[in-house]
Amino acid sequence: MITGEQLINQARLWIDTPFHYQGRKRGVGVDCVGLAIGPLTELGAIDWDYKNYSNPPNPDELLHLVEKHCTPLADFEVGALLLFGYKGLPYHSVLFAGAGRAIQASQASAVMKVVEHDLDQRHRRKIVGVYRLPGVSHG
Repeated sequence: MITGEQLINQARLWIDTPFHYQGRKRGVGVDCVGLAIGPLTELGAIDWDYKNYSNPPNPDELLHLVEKHCTPLADFEVGALLLFGYKGLPYHSVLFAGAGRAIQASQASAVMKVVEHDLDQRHRRKIVGVYRLPGVSHG
């Protein structure tokens, strides 16, 4: 098991990695699911990968993946996986870095890379779920 802080410190090593659908390699390319899987795998917390989901990800697939492997949380904790949604359906995952910050593999055409940013009201309105990732301890 690792802590949420360890996960976030590892995820920060992925900052500036280009966005690439189904990417799983730091510095080469990663998508939103890969940004959770990659750091966890590097830290030895999990030995699991998930590929071959639809493009763009089907909300049912993303929700099934998260609900199968993650634990729902009532509130944010460092290292939590936040699901962003549209009309209540998840379409994107983000890591909560603590202190009102998030790390994500941004698909925005002006960005297209892993970034850390404020989790402002615009982002908070998109949250449809908060989860603890496998291999991450509570607290």
